[in-house]
Amino acid sequence: MGWGVLFSGYLFLLSIPLHEVGICVEILGYFLMARGLTLLEQYDRSFHWAKLIDFLMIPFGTYALFLQCATWFSMTELVEACNRVASLPVTVVFSALLLAFHMFLYSGVSSIAKEVDLPDIASQSVRNRVFSFFYFALTIGVSFCNTPRITEYVPYTSLVAIVSLVGIVWMLLTGKMLFNCYMWICLPGDEDMPADRKTFFNPFPKKKSAGPESSEDDSEGSGSRTNRKRHRSRKK
Repeated sequence: MGWGVLFSGYLFLLSIPLHEVGICVEILGYFLMARGLTLLEQYDRSFHWAKLIDFLMIPFGTYALFLQCATWFSMTELVEACNRVASLPVTVVFSALLLAFHMFLYSGVSSIAKEVDLPDIASQSVRNRVFSFFYFALTIGVSFCNTPRITEYVPYTSLVAIVSLVGIVWMLLTGKMLFNCYMWICLPGDEDMPADRKTFFNPFPKKKSAGPESSEDDSEGSGSRTNRKRHRSRKK
């Protein structure tokens, strides 16, 4: 239903805290997440807004990849000019977009988790939301420290390393939350589906044929627009 594709795309965002060491592959993740969010937006409106912001972040991913390619080809003057002119505004705007994206993502996850009675996942979304503000406050603060007056007294590279580590931990926690969603939230009628991984990455799922059982499930759960918990604990 979209969780596997969303989780797969989100893993590429782990490169964002690693820009300083030359890893910029998050642009691939934006396209994968857009597909996963498209599949999920029918269950909660927050995923729709997260998808729109995801599209807005694609130019920033392209810009980061451009700078990385320029570095590989030893275009030092161009990279320095871009960093001197656009480093701070790009960081601030992108950080605001990334924060908004995660807020809508957490809102959608929390809404569905509560409706299908998964309080642990709902709690994870709240925890990650608090962690997000902490990480982005550090990111903006360190960006303002990248001036000759401050770097003369403050070890800027050490600050960047700390922020990168915090960002990796935060994104790993978010990735874990998304993987839990994949494991425990499914379409009505799929509660007892096998725990295999054949359909983990399926950006274009096939629609189920409407049969007697499926129509009965639809009528039974017509009041809900979200998913149900997989009752794995009931399996022998």
